[in-house]
Amino acid sequence: MNFGPNLHMVGPTGGGEGIEVRNWTACVGRYMGAAGLLGLFLLGPLAGLLHPGQGLGAPSGAPGQREDLPTPLEVVQRFFDILARTGFTAHFGSIGSKGDYLAAYALLSPRYQAEVPFDRFHESFRGVAALEVLRLVLLPGAGARRLVFVELRTLEEVGPGRLGPDPMRSAFLYYGGLLAVVQEEGGWRIDRLELKAEDFISPRGGHQPWRRDPQAVAAVVAREALEEIGVEDPWTHPCSLEELGSGLVEVVFSTEKGRVAVLLVRLANGNWWALQVLPPG
Repeated sequence: MNFGPNLHMVGPTGGGEGIEVRNWTACVGRYMGAAGLLGLFLLGPLAGLLHPGQGLGAPSGAPGQREDLPTPLEVVQRFFDILARTGFTAHFGSIGSKGDYLAAYALLSPRYQAEVPFDRFHESFRGVAALEVLRLVLLPGAGARRLVFVELRTLEEVGPGRLGPDPMRSAFLYYGGLLAVVQEEGGWRIDRLELKAEDFISPRGGHQPWRRDPQAVAAVVAREALEEIGVEDPWTHPCSLEELGSGLVEVVFSTEKGRVAVLLVRLANGNWWALQVLPPG
């Protein structure tokens, strides 16, 4: 998980039953150069971020108290609702209470808490003044371990730029990521969280244009599975594409030997990102 330059929380990989998650690596991009321009368009939608107390109740229970959350999406929604109330900036000081981070930390599984101590969890948010959830999507699957896609927009501190003498600037940044949630006694808990900063610069420069083609992205991430069903050239092989809503699509390759389905999501920067590859069936 990485909201800013200090945060990198990585748990063991794993997906829903019968689903293989391929090529999922948490890596943090540099701040987008277009962040200043984005701010001109986002001032309206993000007005609530500048006043995080408006429209939000206080955290329920004492800091660190566990809550019973009966569905995978509810625990993720609760986690980010808590974090939206607070901020941890180096230059301007704290926004809200450290107790909010304790409440969010309580929604991690015991295994994840053992891997990531609270001090590391809290420190990883330094520089993030506010965050807003743009999308939460529960991925297909079943069982006691599920995956949730999240796309965030954050308000962060960034260093000095070349257009002015300001020692500290503010920028709106976008992140996409997957959360693994597990069902335990008392409800669901977050067992892994990995975020990746969205790259707005490469598309502007025309780099890797194939990332804007869902078939091309599916061909890259599912190469081994496609070889198993005899697809020699997945870039041109006929395939079907079904829109599932919330920016998700399913690309399906079929041959006499079987079919391979790839679930992708279109990010705010226009690129497609592979979330799941169903093994040949």
